[in-house]
Amino acid sequence: MESSVWDVSLLFPVAGNCRMAKVDVASFLEPVSDDEPCGPDLDLAGDPEFMNYTARAEGLLPQSFFAFDRASIDYKSEFATIEGLLDRTRDLRLLVLYAKLAILGRDLDRFCDALEVIVAALDGRWAEVHPQGEGSDYLYRVATLTALDDGPHTILPLQYAPIVNSRRTGPLGWRACQVAAGKIPAREGEPAVEQGAIERAFLEAELPALIDRRDRYARIVAAADAIDALTIEKGDYDNRVHLEKMRAQAQEITEFLDGYVARRDPSAALSPAEGTPDTGDDSDDPSASGAPASFGGVAVAGGPSPGAVATVVDRRSALRALAAAADYFQRHEPSSPALLLLRYAQKVSNQPFAEVVRTLLPDYAAKAYLKVGQSSLAIMLDKLSEATAEGWEAEPEPEPEEGAEEGPDFTVGNRRDALRLLDLVQMFFRTAEPGSAVPVLIARARELAERDFVSLMKDFFSDAMLQSMKGDDW
Repeated sequence: MESSVWDVSLLFPVAGNCRMAKVDVASFLEPVSDDEPCGPDLDLAGDPEFMNYTARAEGLLPQSFFAFDRASIDYKSEFATIEGLLDRTRDLRLLVLYAKLAILGRDLDRFCDALEVIVAALDGRWAEVHPQGEGSDYLYRVATLTALDDGPHTILPLQYAPIVNSRRTGPLGWRACQVAAGKIPAREGEPAVEQGAIERAFLEAELPALIDRRDRYARIVAAADAIDALTIEKGDYDNRVHLEKMRAQAQEITEFLDGYVARRDPSAALSPAEGTPDTGDDSDDPSASGAPASFGGVAVAGGPSPGAVATVVDRRSALRALAAAADYFQRHEPSSPALLLLRYAQKVSNQPFAEVVRTLLPDYAAKAYLKVGQSSLAIMLDKLSEATAEGWEAEPEPEPEEGAEEGPDFTVGNRRDALRLLDLVQMFFRTAEPGSAVPVLIARARELAERDFVSLMKDFFSDAMLQSMKGDDW
């Protein structure tokens, strides 16, 4: 067998909670017979079972994804039929069908399994696996594999496949995240989820499940890269299979999910070499420069030693971290609307609930009330607030108790540091003080911090007002 520069075993880690599909690498590479390791080409042989099934299965694949009803396919039966045919032949056409049916049925495990078996087949059975080449011409094989980049069968199903499940909003896919972020427009009649709800879903999701989902999309990226490299290595550039759209989408989802993993547990994030964006700046490395210790790139002045972990441990440190991030925007990005929201978050951070409502909704606060129990009893918010309002006034940050540790002084050196610090503050308040308006304001500030001036106008003016503006170019 021809040696490969690719160690395909690296692509097939044993995932902790993953089920092994019947289509797997070991079974596929096992010879069908001594004379024909990959068995006969059932298409060339005119095998009735193969011909009838592939014709019928192609008819199951939707021409339009949006008109497709997932319930119209008996996936268990289809997988069983393909697995039976693969006992007789090792055929990439069947694997591509298997992969498409899997992702149409939102079975990401089977989809990843199929891609990895394709990689193993190209690496270990290049000459024998069907459809075979004619001399150095593998155009039929190239066309078979390139079909994995089809929009209705792969790209759109990947967009809509759930990447997180929220108790509040239900399952959310990559498309919902893109629509909420304003990256793509919603289709007519498509429900839109607010960016804040998206943020909460990923911050509240079980971390192991989030990591597992990220790793599955990373498997897709790795498989696409391996298919690209192997088809060039073994078939030259004329026979290259470049799954550009599938790889790009899987890479985006991997990086997106890894961003939330890093915010929840920096030690569980992928290394820059595995897909996490790399700033290319090693100056943040405290061990290399003697800089202060850091947490997630946020420098902590006076850290006890290089590499020491600093975090937001209590309300006092959370407010100091919020102030440090706001100060960064004040100094370096004074035109950013994020600064407005961060200062507003500081203002309401020490206010009682009723006062926050009056601050945020001054025209409606007097009409606010709270229902009590299952009856019609309701108490006006103004009356409820009297119990906490007496003698209340905003107080300066309290001095630490004698003998208590002073806590870290957060020094923010760049925008990345500021955003990571805001993540820590947001997570602290969501956990320790869920009724606070601070995490909501921070989430919106983070979103606005990434936007350009023209797109920001749509957040500050209604569509009617924008259309009436001179030039009508907003």
